[in-house]
Amino acid sequence: MPRVINASSRDHLSESLSSLLTSLKRHPLYQASTPADRGKIHFVWDFVNSSKKQLDRLDGQKLDAQDANEVIRYNDIIERCIFTQVLINDVTGKTVGLNGEEPTLTIDFGEDIKAKVDMLVAESDLAQ
Repeated sequence: MPRVINASSRDHLSESLSSLLTSLKRHPLYQASTPADRGKIHFVWDFVNSSKKQLDRLDGQKLDAQDANEVIRYNDIIERCIFTQVLINDVTGKTVGLNGEEPTLTIDFGEDIKAKVDMLVAESDLAQ
């Protein structure tokens, strides 16, 4: 079943990203006192926030009309959501290097955040 791309799907994805951002800010390490403790969670929060801003700038009328450029931009954001899932679920430490951290500094994002990012990707129809 093909993914539906329109203003409504954009709005739903924006709500899901907002919920994920809220959960990331509530994570105990978000307010940690040392950069080493909060680095990855801040990196992920910033990445998700940037994705949401890009999404919110999409023109709903153009999405409804299936404007090719707007659909491409929407799909780029979906790819960012998938990468967010990779960042959050990585326990190997391989993605930590993206933000200059030591690979041994992996963090547990917790079940709430993991569930939200998994749902975000599943809702995008790319989990198939």
